[in-house]
Amino acid sequence: MSDSTSLFQKRQPTLGLVATKEIAPWQSGARSASTRAIKTLGFASTVLLRAFPEPKQITYEDGSVGTFLFEVVDGARRLDDAKREGLEQIPATILPPETTEAEVAAYRITANLSRRPNPAHEVEALESLYQTYQQQGLSAEEAPRAIAAALGISLGTVKRRLKLTTLPAVVRQAVAEGKVAASVAEGVAGLNPEQQQALVERLNTTGKLHAADVADARRVRRESQLAGLGEILLALDAQPEPAELFRQAVRQALGNGLTSEEMMAMIKEIAVGKEVDSVYCPG
Repeated sequence: MSDSTSLFQKRQPTLGLVATKEIAPWQSGARSASTRAIKTLGFASTVLLRAFPEPKQITYEDGSVGTFLFEVVDGARRLDDAKREGLEQIPATILPPETTEAEVAAYRITANLSRRPNPAHEVEALESLYQTYQQQGLSAEEAPRAIAAALGISLGTVKRRLKLTTLPAVVRQAVAEGKVAASVAEGVAGLNPEQQQALVERLNTTGKLHAADVADARRVRRESQLAGLGEILLALDAQPEPAELFRQAVRQALGNGLTSEEMMAMIKEIAVGKEVDSVYCPG
């Protein structure tokens, strides 16, 4: 495994005033608490930009073309506020053009962790770093460890955030808009596709998801699986050997997301109903 810091170099940023019209379109965030402060005091803190190697042209849907010198690395909400206030220039910290995509992702993660985190931004940056490390030859197990070591954040945090990359697009967008909390999104990511789809439908209807919604989805699925397991065991008119009973139960229960505790409770309940004197648990 390669050194986890080998992807990064220390860049020498510069400070300066940048015309907002020279910044490439950015993904707007939720309305920030800094709007009033900017209105009262002006733009007091810098945004983080990366200079393009050469002017970048973007063609819009109406056919018009814009030319830009910088892209946003961190500070989209403050730029939203500046735009609303009609500011034509903002103070910026500018990274040189040779700053790599992996370094940009690292800057975004560390900036996000220094304040109230935006999980959507973390997910995008971590996903970019993860893919970069895999392109460097690291395995699916090694890449998260390399990210954690390079950035000084816990492996658990990296893994939980990377798990959010599997979420349906509508849920990821809701996280970005602040409609779904990171902890709730992590719960959704742990569900199977059927449960996730049920929650997507609820999100489309109500506009939000809460921890209780995730718990309800788990409960409905659990009750369905327990009922199905009970039917299988009750249908065993010819009592099999205890070991065979457990092999069938384990395959059915654990294969459908039940915990070992739930499986044991159901087996014992069925065994008592059939007047089985003892239940054997292999291993």
